[in-house]
Amino acid sequence: MGFSENPKFSLLINKLIKKSKVIGTFLSIVGVIFFLVFNKFNKNAELDARTFTQFVGNSVLNKKNEKFFNDTNLYFLNYKYEGNEDIIKMIYDYINEYISSNVQHEMVKIKITDTIEQNILISNVGCKYCNNMESLVVVINFDFKERKFFHSLVIGLTLIEHFSKCNYMSKDVIFLFTNKELLYSLGIQEFIQKYFYNNTNIIGKKIIRSSTIIEFDSIYPSNIKINYEGLNGMLPNQDLILLLTNELHFYSIPIKMELTHGSIFDMALEKNYEHGHIYFLRENIPSFTATGVSKVPIRSKMINLFNLTKALQSYLRSQSNTHEGFCHSSNFYFFNTFKRHIPISIYCYSVYLICAYTIMKLFKSATFRSYVNFLTSFYTYLITILIISLPIYLISTNKKFNELLNFKRNYIPKCQEWHPDNFNKYIKIASIWWNVLFFSIIVAFFFNLFISFLVNKKRKIIQQKNDKNESFGGYKKVERVERILILEKIKQLKNEIMKRKGITNNYNNHIKNYNNILYTNENIYNNKNNNNNCENIYNNGEIKKNILVKPKIINSDDEDFLLEKKNSEFIKKIEKQIEILEEKLEFLSNDENVKYIFYNNSIAPFNTMMIYMNIFYFILVVILSSLYNWSYSVLFSMVLVIPISILNNIRKKPIRIFQRIVLSVFILFIFIYMYPNDNHIWNLRKKLTNLLSNNLLRCCKYLDKHKILQHKYFPESLQFICSNKLLDSFYVKKYFLDNLYIKFNYILDIQNGFLLTLYNLARNHFCIGTATYPLICFTLLPILFYIAFLFFC
Repeated sequence: MGFSENPKFSLLINKLIKKSKVIGTFLSIVGVIFFLVFNKFNKNAELDARTFTQFVGNSVLNKKNEKFFNDTNLYFLNYKYEGNEDIIKMIYDYINEYISSNVQHEMVKIKITDTIEQNILISNVGCKYCNNMESLVVVINFDFKERKFFHSLVIGLTLIEHFSKCNYMSKDVIFLFTNKELLYSLGIQEFIQKYFYNNTNIIGKKIIRSSTIIEFDSIYPSNIKINYEGLNGMLPNQDLILLLTNELHFYSIPIKMELTHGSIFDMALEKNYEHGHIYFLRENIPSFTATGVSKVPIRSKMINLFNLTKALQSYLRSQSNTHEGFCHSSNFYFFNTFKRHIPISIYCYSVYLICAYTIMKLFKSATFRSYVNFLTSFYTYLITILIISLPIYLISTNKKFNELLNFKRNYIPKCQEWHPDNFNKYIKIASIWWNVLFFSIIVAFFFNLFISFLVNKKRKIIQQKNDKNESFGGYKKVERVERILILEKIKQLKNEIMKRKGITNNYNNHIKNYNNILYTNENIYNNKNNNNNCENIYNNGEIKKNILVKPKIINSDDEDFLLEKKNSEFIKKIEKQIEILEEKLEFLSNDENVKYIFYNNSIAPFNTMMIYMNIFYFILVVILSSLYNWSYSVLFSMVLVIPISILNNIRKKPIRIFQRIVLSVFILFIFIYMYPNDNHIWNLRKKLTNLLSNNLLRCCKYLDKHKILQHKYFPESLQFICSNKLLDSFYVKKYFLDNLYIKFNYILDIQNGFLLTLYNLARNHFCIGTATYPLICFTLLPILFYIAFLFFC
């Protein structure tokens, strides 16, 4: 007998299904708790033993290199800028004048807008005694308008000077100098386009083993922050990051990693779209960005930049010693610190545990046993998604759709500009999109009302036929008939009847009672005939008490009489249940153990069908998104699992006050933060956001003051929540407009941050292909619509 055919196993599963609500709730709570603390279950972050890296700190830079570093730094500090200099041309001339002429150069002009052009510089430092079929890329990403503090530029030129003279490299090193100010790292995009897809590259095409972006966000950096998160769940080779962090740690350079839950939040919403390493990751090239940062730019706390140069030289040399690439290239992970990481084998289970309650409710439900219910709700849901999501997605991201409708204005976002001076223009474009969405929601509302009318009408017709032909009416679920469960139920009912009649199945008790009567009535039992008669009575299954004890006269108002009457009525009900169960057994043939009974009136109410289809779509989105972007999957499930679960139970009883309050607060909160117009609701939203922000800031200061944040067992997730990063804007303060002078600090009072965020998400998807915007359109909006529709209708 197979394990699944074992009767005990089937009975056990049936008992677990009956307790599915309790089990599902428990597992979901465990999943939430595990997600909040999973970063505590981390592992050592170590380089794979199969790599051929040198020992840490094997830099060969000497005093001569340090002198070149200082001279280069003084050259750019003392240079008299007039404002119209081409910085890339200056670097090109400097390399030709002060560095070996063996370095190959290519200055490429890129087109930013129809009227603006800039240059990028590609410098190839070839290895001297090798078959130069492989290369390493170092991107020097600096701001052209800084003028004086070109930290990354000085580091890059020092490395070029050293590698142009060394003899130990087995790979070429390509240095890319580009403007950090360009939106979406346009210089890196143009380099990749030219290097991989154009035939005009004079340097030649080689296998790029890795890419490292060096940039600085502070003039006095106090630590190096490692940004490794890519778009759509992509991550670089873990060993590549470990190789650099080990070198930095050796030279006593502080390393900063984003909080684990902060990395999850950033990856889910793809907030790192401005970092250049994401474009190398798209080409399957391991890459990350090392950024010099500081909370407060203080000169005395600035890191030693020459030590950073030594760490980078040793880092590049170690990569040159590997035959191909590093191991761990297929690992999915999050860094807890630069020494410890959390692999996917630890954190992946939390998202499925969070959804355990909804999964169990869906499998337990009998609604979708009828294919009519499933197909009706499935096609209704699919059409609703197309009605709600497709118009706003097409009008905001598809040029051909705008051309087809012959719009007077172009509602496609612009990739070449992002500036506070034009924020109101962006908001107006996003308001047009939102009006399209509002109209789509109204159409979807009436469409669902129409389908609901058709379903209810069909159910009434079936019910009228059942009233004429059958003894039952109303909604009848598809029934699952299982032989083992029916036999077990019949057994339990018969035992209940025997208990009501006073009969027990314990034969030892019978024998014990018989012996007691035998010794107390010796005169009677001395007669062999009497003994034989008693044995016959016992064997026939009759009650000895009724035979041996003189009957008692009971009055009609006596308690025993009333109790006996109730027992007889109860026994008749049980016998009817046994008859029904035995009739169900007749549906099964001799070789069948399970069968489904489909009734003519098994069409479920429309609300019931759509509630379970909403759960089905929620689980489908969670599972599919977890396969490529686990961060979005877990954020999606954390936001929606409570309203989805409560909506499933809200119709069970006439009054569910607590659940209705929770759903009402959730819908009201979504309405406040997604309301597009600027009026008193916007003021309420602003006050609510400021209230949350101020309280979280006070909480963070209190925890920091009492050193609770530094406690070993304090959950990092709470630290992330208190850090106020949940309320940060989804757009970066990196501005570019017609190559004009850019102010770095704007005091902005944005009238509608929601519409500006919507514009930015659509812009990111249209310009660089981020997946957050279509996911929100096609997954979040339909589920929110059905939560509100099923709650009010």
